[in-house]
Amino acid sequence: MRASELLGKKVIDKDANEVGKIADIEIDTSTGTIDYLIVSKAGLSFKPKTFPVKIEDVNTIGDYVILGVKPKELEVEEKEEAKKVTLEKTE
Repeated sequence: MRASELLGKKVIDKDANEVGKIADIEIDTSTGTIDYLIVSKAGLSFKPKTFPVKIEDVNTIGDYVILGVKPKELEVEEKEEAKKVTLEKTE
Protein backbone atom coordinates (compact mmCIF):
# COMPACT_ATOMS: atom_id res chain seq x y z
CA MET A 1 0.00 0.00 0.00
CA ARG A 2 1.24 3.48 -0.84
CA ALA A 3 1.25 6.30 1.70
CA SER A 4 -1.03 8.31 -0.60
CA GLU A 5 -3.65 5.55 -0.31
CA LEU A 6 -3.67 5.92 3.50
CA LEU A 7 -4.23 9.66 3.56
CA GLY A 8 -7.87 10.58 4.02
CA LYS A 9 -9.01 7.09 5.08
CA LYS A 10 -11.60 7.07 7.86
CA VAL A 11 -10.39 5.77 11.23
CA ILE A 12 -12.78 3.60 13.26
CA ASP A 13 -12.17 2.70 16.93
CA LYS A 14 -12.83 -0.61 18.70
CA ASP A 15 -16.39 0.51 19.52
CA ALA A 16 -17.13 1.19 15.81
CA ASN A 17 -17.06 4.98 16.23
CA GLU A 18 -15.44 7.16 13.59
CA VAL A 19 -12.60 9.05 15.29
CA GLY A 20 -11.27 10.95 12.29
CA LYS A 21 -9.26 10.57 9.10
CA ILE A 22 -5.60 9.87 8.39
CA ALA A 23 -3.89 13.24 7.93
CA ASP A 24 -0.26 12.11 7.92
CA ILE A 25 2.07 9.28 8.83
CA GLU A 26 5.24 9.21 10.91
CA ILE A 27 8.00 6.95 9.59
CA ASP A 28 11.07 5.66 11.43
CA THR A 29 13.77 6.59 8.94
CA SER A 30 16.22 4.03 10.30
CA THR A 31 13.89 1.10 9.62
CA GLY A 32 11.51 2.51 7.01
CA THR A 33 8.49 1.40 9.03
CA ILE A 34 5.45 3.42 10.05
CA ASP A 35 5.48 4.29 13.76
CA TYR A 36 2.35 6.46 13.99
CA LEU A 37 -0.69 7.42 11.99
CA ILE A 38 -1.58 11.07 12.52
CA VAL A 39 -5.36 11.31 12.77
CA SER A 40 -7.27 14.52 12.17
CA LYS A 41 -10.59 15.02 13.87
CA ALA A 42 -12.79 18.06 13.62
CA GLY A 43 -13.56 19.65 16.95
CA LEU A 44 -16.08 22.30 17.85
CA SER A 45 -13.82 24.91 16.32
CA PHE A 46 -13.15 24.96 12.61
CA LYS A 47 -9.49 24.16 13.17
CA PRO A 48 -8.85 20.42 12.81
CA LYS A 49 -7.23 18.69 15.76
CA THR A 50 -4.64 15.97 15.20
CA PHE A 51 -3.39 13.19 17.44
CA PRO A 52 -1.04 10.23 16.97
CA VAL A 53 -2.13 6.59 16.92
CA LYS A 54 0.56 3.96 17.43
CA ILE A 55 0.77 1.55 14.51
CA GLU A 56 0.52 -1.29 17.06
CA ASP A 57 -3.02 -0.08 17.85
CA VAL A 58 -4.16 -0.67 14.25
CA ASN A 59 -6.01 -3.95 13.66
CA THR A 60 -6.86 -3.68 9.97
CA ILE A 61 -6.29 -1.35 7.04
CA GLY A 62 -8.74 -1.69 4.16
CA ASP A 63 -11.51 0.68 3.13
CA TYR A 64 -11.23 1.94 6.72
CA VAL A 65 -8.46 1.95 9.29
CA ILE A 66 -9.83 -0.11 12.17
CA LEU A 67 -8.23 0.30 15.58
CA GLY A 68 -8.03 -2.21 18.41
CA VAL A 69 -8.41 0.48 21.07
CA LYS A 70 -11.36 2.28 22.62
CA PRO A 71 -11.95 6.04 22.48
CA LYS A 72 -10.76 6.62 26.07
CA GLU A 73 -7.44 4.94 25.26
CA LEU A 74 -7.01 7.34 22.32
CA GLU A 75 -7.67 10.32 24.61
CA VAL A 76 -4.85 9.17 26.89
CA GLU A 77 -2.44 9.08 23.93
CA GLU A 78 -3.53 12.57 22.94
CA LYS A 79 -2.91 13.93 26.46
CA GLU A 80 0.48 12.21 26.69
CA GLU A 81 1.50 13.76 23.37
CA ALA A 82 0.49 17.19 24.66
CA LYS A 83 2.79 16.77 27.67
CA LYS A 84 5.78 16.48 25.35
CA VAL A 85 5.46 20.08 24.17
CA THR A 86 8.09 22.42 25.60
CA LEU A 87 8.08 26.18 25.45
CA GLU A 88 11.20 28.28 25.28
CA LYS A 89 11.46 31.87 26.39
CA THR A 90 13.01 34.16 23.81
CA GLU A 91 14.40 37.58 24.44
